[in-house]
This record gives sequence, structure tokens and C-alpha cells, in this order.
Amino acid sequence: MVDAPETTVPVPVHDDEHARNARVRRNLLLLSLANWGLAILTWTISAYLGITSPASIMVYTVLFVIGLAAATVAIVAYLLEKFAHRPEPLTSEAVEGDERDTAPTPPD
Repeated sequence: MVDAPETTVPVPVHDDEHARNARVRRNLLLLSLANWGLAILTWTISAYLGITSPASIMVYTVLFVIGLAAATVAIVAYLLEKFAHRPEPLTSEAVEGDERDTAPTPPD
């Protein structure tokens, strides 16, 4: 028996780009979740310190600002993951049906 030569099937560029986009989306969601966790942790510590031991107002302010910055990054990361995407490339059918070169006729 003669073995047929091995042929490799090239991976389409679209699949590679899809995998990369999926990785980016997953990383943005993880960043968002991590920042929400950081915000909740800092706000919880700030509230706990405020109840148990009266400390300087700077401690509460710094913890609150860290939590606020983490919540802002979490919201931005979520919005990027949800709404940011590259437009799909034009297909040949869409290009053929496009009539950009035609000018409207002026009214008489």
C-alpha cells in the first residue's frame, strides 16, 4: 500500500482572528471582575475601619478612591468587552451591489 502524501489544511485567518478576539473578550471580563472585587474589598475595609476604630479621614479617603478607580476600570472593561468590535470585512456580494459611483440625477 502506498501512503498518500500528507496535506495540511491551512487555518483560515478568520478563525485565528476569532480566537484572538475571544481571548481579548475573556481577559476584559476577567479584568472587570477583578476590579469589582478590588472595589468591594476596599470599600468593605473602609467601612470596617470606620466602624471599629476611628482612624484618620485620609485612610477612608484613600480606600474609597482606590475602590472608585477600580469600579471605573471595571465598568470601562465591561463596556469594551460588550460593545467594541471590529467591523466585518466587506464580502464580494456587498461590493458588487454597491452603486457608489452613480450620481443622482438633478431635478429639472
